[in-house]
Amino acid sequence: MKNKFLIIAGTIIFAGLSLASLSNITPNKVNEVKADFTPVSVEDYYKNITSNMKGDTLKVALYNIIKGHTRRSYNTLEHDMKYTDRNWEVSPDPNDENPIMWLLYADYNNDTSKRSDFNHFHGGGSNGGVSSGYIWNKEHIWARINGVSANKSGTAYEDLHHLRASDEKLNNTRSNHPFANGGSYTENHYGTKSECKFSGSTFEPADEYKGDVARALFYMATRYYNADGSDANLTLTTGTDSTGGKWGYLDTLLNWHELDPVDNFESHRNQLIYEDFQHNRNPYIDHPEYARAVFKNEPIVEPKKLTNLVLTGSPTQTTYKEGTSFNPNGLTVTAFFDDNTNSNVTSSVTWTPVTSASVIGTYSFGGDSLQVTVSGLTIDKMNGLTYIGAPSKNTYNAGENFDPTGLTVRATYVSGSFEVVTSQVTWSPSPLTYGTGSVVGTLGEFSITIPGITVNNVVSQDYTIKFKDATSDASGETSDNNIKNLIASGAENVSSISNSSKVYQGKTGLKLGSSSVIGKFTINLADSAKVAASKIKVGVKRYNTSDDPTLYIETNVDSKQSVSAEADLSEKEVTLSGQNISTITISSKKRVYLSYITVVSQGSSDVDPIQTWIDGYMHMDDPNYSGQGTGLCISQNTYVNAKKALLSLESQYVESFENNEGNKYTNALSRYLAWAKANLDEYPFETNYAFVSIHIENVYNSNQTYIIVIVVASIILMSGTTLLLLRKKRK
Repeated sequence: MKNKFLIIAGTIIFAGLSLASLSNITPNKVNEVKADFTPVSVEDYYKNITSNMKGDTLKVALYNIIKGHTRRSYNTLEHDMKYTDRNWEVSPDPNDENPIMWLLYADYNNDTSKRSDFNHFHGGGSNGGVSSGYIWNKEHIWARINGVSANKSGTAYEDLHHLRASDEKLNNTRSNHPFANGGSYTENHYGTKSECKFSGSTFEPADEYKGDVARALFYMATRYYNADGSDANLTLTTGTDSTGGKWGYLDTLLNWHELDPVDNFESHRNQLIYEDFQHNRNPYIDHPEYARAVFKNEPIVEPKKLTNLVLTGSPTQTTYKEGTSFNPNGLTVTAFFDDNTNSNVTSSVTWTPVTSASVIGTYSFGGDSLQVTVSGLTIDKMNGLTYIGAPSKNTYNAGENFDPTGLTVRATYVSGSFEVVTSQVTWSPSPLTYGTGSVVGTLGEFSITIPGITVNNVVSQDYTIKFKDATSDASGETSDNNIKNLIASGAENVSSISNSSKVYQGKTGLKLGSSSVIGKFTINLADSAKVAASKIKVGVKRYNTSDDPTLYIETNVDSKQSVSAEADLSEKEVTLSGQNISTITISSKKRVYLSYITVVSQGSSDVDPIQTWIDGYMHMDDPNYSGQGTGLCISQNTYVNAKKALLSLESQYVESFENNEGNKYTNALSRYLAWAKANLDEYPFETNYAFVSIHIENVYNSNQTYIIVIVVASIILMSGTTLLLLRKKRK
């Protein structure tokens, strides 16, 4: 009895330990947070750095502090950047998935007329340009091919400290070229001259970004000086060679570092990366004095601090319309520092909008900020908002933004004057939602309502309605309600079935028609399934060779079209032009089997549904995007649709693994998990063990998969051994 107890106890303990080991296997590093991570103060973070360190000694000491950070998945970085690289002054809500971005190289970050464009992300490819709708993409400040990662993998490739959201056209112009002074001014995304220059072989960013670029390069040359996560040792040199992991023009970078000191945006971004994402810091943002100490082997010199801000002079303009920008002409703002130096910083002061008799100017230096106040202004207060004209466009699809073209909006003032403010008005709802009949324009405390707006419900996501197979054809005709009950998958896309005649449950889906009578039925689509469709595909099969093989497809906005069924089940399609399909009518002269109906949205194509979702997600809320997945993430059911798209692929995953194509959907689950976490879904898989088990190879690395197999096999073996021993004991 004692031996029996020990065997059973051992088996249970082993199984428990095995399951515990399974629970410790973690998914790919997507939105991972270190369990043992606790933020510390900047002072404590660098507590091991001493004032006598310099050169390689200091570089290695800094490396030991910043190494081993939490690695991000490249597929999540667009989402990360919408948090780290947003313009926090105008997009302060951390849950806003479509914030106004602060773009590297851009000279229009504070241009309110362009704010609606800032969420247009360009995931790659050709130079977008203004007509493409793409405005920003991810810039590798240390060029990827120069020692970071030729095959787009590795820690350095995914490091947020040198990845910045940037103007896509200027990023494309910069390409892989090194940074240096010189060249001609080049165009930004909007086709206008920027403050960046390009010589054909080097790129010079605008003055306000030079320090950002230099400090990112300093970080990379410290974090990856020994190729820990990069293809080569990353090194800064005083020469011009920028190949093989070397990066030239060090003296220029040091000059830029001092010309453009750390500002609030850069410091805040560094803190966000540390606390919420990678859990490491850029030392050259926290301690600018380390740069010359590391790369020039000079003693650490503590940076000067801002001590005072003095305003002199009188403003040339003292009368303003309410809400307009302050004009500092006539004023001089001087900053004083603790090293007894001072500087004219008037052009670097940020002024509050004019809403009262005084405005506040703020200047920041090295993480410190001081303010000055200008009083005695006269304000012509706004007392209303009016408009003339009518919008040129009044019919939209859900997810589009209102276009005020044709309208002239005017603000009226107490003085009796007015001013055209069309470009300053904020329109809601934005984006437009299904059923909206009017839009409201707001400026300050005043608003106007524009009636006569029609918004169609458009969910641009492909979906399939599949019917159940029977062991044999039913003899009795089925009813409208029963046809809906015969839907095997996709029933959520169907509101009701109507006008059915001569429809039977068949051994292959539905059987339409008899030997002499037309069979037909109408699918009334649910609101969430009313799409701008480009085509409808059907799986059809002829009953026998003597029957008419023609099947007809008609929608509420498209005339009847026909396809021909074959002896075996095959897929046929018809092209549509419908903008808001709400009904689909299927009919057949003589007996034809109908297995499924697939609705393909406009802008979609015959692609992997996962990729369709990803492309839609990458261009969410982009009214100019018309590629695959158009509007997918604009819909009210963004996350639900994403889940639906993934969960519906179970059979495809099984097939791909059977055909040894396991990598076909690599990282698909990781993308899904990231989206699930972003939407705070506690149960991203509902109860679908098959889905999880099928994807185990995509989620966990091969070594961990082997552990799972070994553990499960061991449990089975131990259990079997236990039973055998017990039987033997009884004998």
